This record gives sequence, structure tokens and C-alpha cells, in this order.
Amino acid sequence: MANTCFNELYFTGDSAKVQRANLFLAGLPRDEWGGVTIEGTDGYFQDIGFSRGRFLFGTRWGPQLETARVIADRFGVGFVYDYCEPMMSLYGQARYEKGQACDIRLGQKDFAGVSYLEDDDVYVYQNTHYRSIETLSRLLLQERLQVKGKVEKKAAFKTQTSLMAFFNKQQDARPLSTGP
Repeated sequence: MANTCFNELYFTGDSAKVQRANLFLAGLPRDEWGGVTIEGTDGYFQDIGFSRGRFLFGTRWGPQLETARVIADRFGVGFVYDYCEPMMSLYGQARYEKGQACDIRLGQKDFAGVSYLEDDDVYVYQNTHYRSIETLSRLLLQERLQVKGKVEKKAAFKTQTSLMAFFNKQQDARPLSTGP
């Protein structure tokens, strides 16, 4: 049985186009497990729901960035896609806008300043105790996103060949273009 990756996706851009993308995804027929298949892709979003302008759903093993890109391109919108798969310590956020994407995901170096106190069953980071690695991981990801945001203001994205090539690389921050 596959591990479940928990996902939150919202579309960005022109409000009329965002509304059409939301209606499309929200209107897809659900299977007996509450999931939807995205035609023209291998994408499957499990137990999909829509709340406060955001889609919440599960995927197998990891995020389905290519599927989100296909939907975004179809409606001419961008997206912000947060994901986590706690069993594999996979935490990240992907952003897509005007054919450019960047996926920032936590790696080993992000956890270098974290220690675990086994007797107390807590994680320690910057002299603060955390009972949940998920809470701490969200904090570490927010720190990475803040640093990345500052860097992006100084330099434009460098592009690579495709979203899937980008997704499969084992780097921490990976800009790309969708190519022809």
C-alpha cells in the first residue's frame, strides 16, 4: 500500500480564470473513494475537497506537480501547491506562474540544527521544543520560503527543461520551465 502525500493546492492569477479552474476541478466526477482522475494525465487526487479557495487531497507517495501544471496551463493560471508525506519526511511547496515553476522541499541540511531528546520525546530547534516533527517541518519550510523569496527578488529564475525532470532531481530548490 502506498504512503499518502497530503496536498493543498490553490490557483492564482486572473480571478475569472481561477474560478473556471476551481469549477473544473471541483466539478470532476468522484469515484467510489471520493477521488478524481484528471483526464490526459496519470493524475489521481484522493478524497478531494474544496474549502476557502483551496483544494485538499491525497496522492500516492508524493505530490503530482505535473498534473497541477496541466490544469493550470489549461486555464491560464498559476498555482501554489503545498505537500507533505510525513512517513518519508517529505515537506515542500511548489509555485507555478507563467510557465515557470519552483519547487522548494526540505532536505537533510534543513534539519541540521534540529536535535531530538529521546527521554523527553521532543525535538529542539533554536532553543524551542516541539512535540511534533510535522509542526517543526512546517516552520523549517516557512524559513526556507522566506529565504528563497529574498533571493528571488535579487535574481530571476534560471530554467531547466521540464517539470518532470525538475521533480525527479534530488536538489532542494529547483527552478524550471515547461519547455515546448
